[in-house]
Amino acid sequence: MSTICTITTESFEVGTAALLNSLHAHGFSGRVFVGHVGSVPKRLKAAAGTLADLGIELVFHTFPEGGLPHYRKPEILLHALETAGDDAVFFIDSDIVICKDWDFFETWIEMGVALCGDVNFAGMGENHPMRYYWSRLIEDAGLSPRRLTGYANSGFIGLKKKDVQFVHTWKRLLELKAERRGGTHAGVANEHGFITIDQDVMNATMMAVDVPLSLVGPEGMSFGLAKGYMTHPVGKWKPWHRGYLKKAIVAGVGPRMADVVYWNNVSGPVEAFSPRERRLARLEMKIARVWMRIF
Repeated sequence: MSTICTITTESFEVGTAALLNSLHAHGFSGRVFVGHVGSVPKRLKAAAGTLADLGIELVFHTFPEGGLPHYRKPEILLHALETAGDDAVFFIDSDIVICKDWDFFETWIEMGVALCGDVNFAGMGENHPMRYYWSRLIEDAGLSPRRLTGYANSGFIGLKKKDVQFVHTWKRLLELKAERRGGTHAGVANEHGFITIDQDVMNATMMAVDVPLSLVGPEGMSFGLAKGYMTHPVGKWKPWHRGYLKKAIVAGVGPRMADVVYWNNVSGPVEAFSPRERRLARLEMKIARVWMRIF
């Protein structure tokens, strides 16, 4: 049996709802650890009983105040492994929606640590200059970097307990990176070799550990025209922000596959929006698509 982890915030709670709905729709049963700061998200707390009746147990994990949630991914993965005692663990970002039956993911991790290629740097070669800076970080931790190709998105990872070294090393490198930057990850955009620290350090971890990896391409997160194993609406604009018609008229950008899939997963068992809100969102997407075809 596997355990799933995610991290939510007030603004991402409706994303977490769709993730949970998609997990139920695709046959997952087991524990889902939901990391959060402050009080337990009300919508998720209210749905906990319903989910439990369907075989999904929500376990709320409160993080201390301070710091950015996405740097706590290794922390919640390790906590879930230690607490749940299951043989495998997954982390899934709370804006992701699952599109394949869960048994596929259980099979995937038999091949190694399951990872998805990112929309950027998907074909990163083994001599890419960013790897120079990652190698220095790895060596500073007393480890030896290995040659590797590819670049993964940190929104999804799955692994068996025997490969937990990956998570320990990811956590160790994140802590070392923060220590070298005076205890902070802020302002990273101007630093050579690092754009998004949790993700770049995860890719450094891929070079630092001697465990098998199963890295699929960007199609795993549907970064293309075809639906993959999941959808991941990267960027600041999320499906629940709507504004589809305005984006079509002003920017010439129509609804994404991730938007359509998201709104197909918001009606239960966790109710993310009222029936009226769901109808309006779907109508707005239809009008936006018509606008894009005409203009």
